Amino acid sequence: MCSETNMASRNFSLRFIAASTLMAAVSMAYTPAAAQANQRFAQIVVDADTLEVIYEENAQALRRPASITKVMTLYLLFDALQTGKISWNDQITFSRFASGQAPTKLGIAPGNSISVQTAVEALVVRSANDVAAAVAERLGGTEANFALMMTTKARDLGMVNTTFANASGLPSDRQFTTAEDLARLAIAIRRDFPDQYHWFSTPQMVYNGQVTKNHNHLMARMEGMDGLKTGFTRSSGFNLAATTERNGRRIVTVVLGGRTRFSRDDFVELLTESAFKELGTGTNFVADQATPYQFTFQDPRDGADAEALVMSIAGKALQPTGATNLALVRTERTRGFDQGRPSVLMASTTAQLNQSARLATGGAQTASLDQSNDDDEDQAEAVSTQAVASVKAPTLPRATAHYIASSVVQTPNLRPVMDFPATTGSASEPTSHDAKTVEVAAVAEEQIRLQEARAQVVRQANERRATERAAADARAKATAERDERTRQQAARALAAKKESDRQLIAGRARGDAIVQVGAFRSQRDAKAALAQFSRHFPSFASREVSSVKRSDGVWYRARFSGLGASVAREACRIVSGRGGSCQIVAD
Repeated sequence: MCSETNMASRNFSLRFIAASTLMAAVSMAYTPAAAQANQRFAQIVVDADTLEVIYEENAQALRRPASITKVMTLYLLFDALQTGKISWNDQITFSRFASGQAPTKLGIAPGNSISVQTAVEALVVRSANDVAAAVAERLGGTEANFALMMTTKARDLGMVNTTFANASGLPSDRQFTTAEDLARLAIAIRRDFPDQYHWFSTPQMVYNGQVTKNHNHLMARMEGMDGLKTGFTRSSGFNLAATTERNGRRIVTVVLGGRTRFSRDDFVELLTESAFKELGTGTNFVADQATPYQFTFQDPRDGADAEALVMSIAGKALQPTGATNLALVRTERTRGFDQGRPSVLMASTTAQLNQSARLATGGAQTASLDQSNDDDEDQAEAVSTQAVASVKAPTLPRATAHYIASSVVQTPNLRPVMDFPATTGSASEPTSHDAKTVEVAAVAEEQIRLQEARAQVVRQANERRATERAAADARAKATAERDERTRQQAARALAAKKESDRQLIAGRARGDAIVQVGAFRSQRDAKAALAQFSRHFPSFASREVSSVKRSDGVWYRARFSGLGASVAREACRIVSGRGGSCQIVAD
């Protein structure tokens, strides 16, 4: 992570001013139970340059990441591209498992493949779950192993409260994160892969003639918005991690658990504009009032981040109910603050909502909220009409300054606070015995996964050290061999020089001496002896093989002639020292 900047943190709260008709409707819809209904909500705003937390709410509470999970999938894919484990020319092949993932998906049949670039575009724009699984299997062998790689990388980045169970963000009791950890990830992926970050601002992709637009709709309406990723399941709510840059300042905004895509987008926009204004780089801003909606149907396809399907289903367009003025309040950072925050409240029954909506909009109707199961963002956006927002100006307590980069990567507490919102029943109902049992089981399983993650880190460190030792040994061996070759070359050069000098001296002392280096039964052996010992005699010496008959047969004598006496003696000394036979037969 980037270095810490010791600055006092700046928190801000939002004050909403609504039209009188809206406030009348809100007053009828507002109840204390409704105020506490959205237990999934969390948000954080971070100055990406200084790592200063500007504002937070429940930023360290465990939440479901949904398709923002794919940012980590892309992080590992970009890392594989950077390290050469995969190239842009490679193909991603789909297994039966990958092809069978729930929507949203590209719909690639098993055995077929797509390019790496198409995979990146599909993850960013289409948020394709089948592509995420295929990438996971390509890089990790299995999605389960890839999820462990994701969790390990999360620990490396300081995301100590994050655990991944899959590559897509599809619902899993073993997959959770925090708004703060997702802000870390948003900062890290741009820091570590600046050349690849442009993919997150891709406006649309075309595959097999089908056009899919980017789900981050704020890029079309907010100045400087350049990514990052949306996400939605019914258990997570509407999530968005976004980055915005203006006048050389970059803000990371994460909102989790929004009731609707529209209210989530409005919160991100309000928080971001407020942060820039707080930093002196923004302008006066008037945002549209958050306009939530509700839905009753449940689709068996439990997808993650499927806004593309939403846009294909006809529904009544939502209109803003009024203007919301934004005001900033400087306080110290708030930890896990849940009272008095700006909130968008749903009417608890259809009758209440219809009555409120008629007052505010003149008769617009809406359906009742059912959050008992997960669903995908596409279908969630399909059935939508105007609903009622309730807002409240918070009073924030003072606390100590806190920075997103302040946490040293360390082993997290084995029993994280499991403060996930209930996904069944009313928010005001107490947790059931069955839910407690599930929670205990989830904690136990997470302990095992954390232990596995730590063990994997240790194994990887040991493997890395072993690889480094082997590389060091190989380098040392190569150096020793190179030094030995150099030494031998120097020795040969010195010997050649000495021989050259000797030959020069010998050339000045010619004579009539004859040196015999052996007598042999065959002429071939005699010639071989001349060739073997010729380097020890001056180049001017004559070489000859002569034969002589004796009682025991014919012998062949190998001789050098034309030598001076001293040269002949020196040559014989060398030949004898090399194991040869040598004698001076004439002077």
